[in-house]
Amino acid sequence: MAVVKPVITPITVPVGHQDPVIEGHSGVPGAVMKIYDQRTEEYLGEAPVGEGKWAVIIDELAFGPSDIYARQTFNQTHSAHSQHVRLEVTLLAPVVQTPLPDDTV
Repeated sequence: MAVVKPVITPITVPVGHQDPVIEGHSGVPGAVMKIYDQRTEEYLGEAPVGEGKWAVIIDELAFGPSDIYARQTFNQTHSAHSQHVRLEVTLLAPVVQTPLPDDTV
């Protein structure tokens, strides 16, 4: 049995968040969906597939742009890679808290 290629839905990463949720569809119920960095092939996370839809939380993705893809495995059979998707984890601008008004340096 061929395992279908998964589809990643559009991703929006809130500014300052390093833990994006990668969601998609075309998953095989009972399969495991894995997310990889397209450039380095580094494994980033995985989750089981429910009723065709899936969601994988990536813990502490590096700041900056990343190109990722998904691949599912069912009964030791791997799907083709999904399309590559670019996302960007943006660092929040620092907030200077000192010196406070009327403080001396």
